[in-house]
Amino acid sequence: MSKYAPLAQFLAKQPKDVTTLAFSQIEQIIGDALPPSARKYHQWWEKDSCTERHVQAQAWLRTGWLVENFSFPDETVTFRRSTQSNIGLRTG
Repeated sequence: MSKYAPLAQFLAKQPKDVTTLAFSQIEQIIGDALPPSARKYHQWWEKDSCTERHVQAQAWLRTGWLVENFSFPDETVTFRRSTQSNIGLRTG
């Protein structure tokens, strides 16, 4: 079971199509600290050609969610339920 499976389960239960979480909330959900790279590198959150190697992205993508936006200064990330029209969405 992936460290990020609890986040995927949390997102799967969300009634709305958009949810914004603080990094600290994600840490509470997964029961562990996010790695320093999550607070430093945009690639950690983005959907890109290397996503299949990112276990964190696999967790939310498998449950039908994409990262819509994130903010390092605010330490927040906004997830949006995936639709055919936003499959190719890149964040940043």
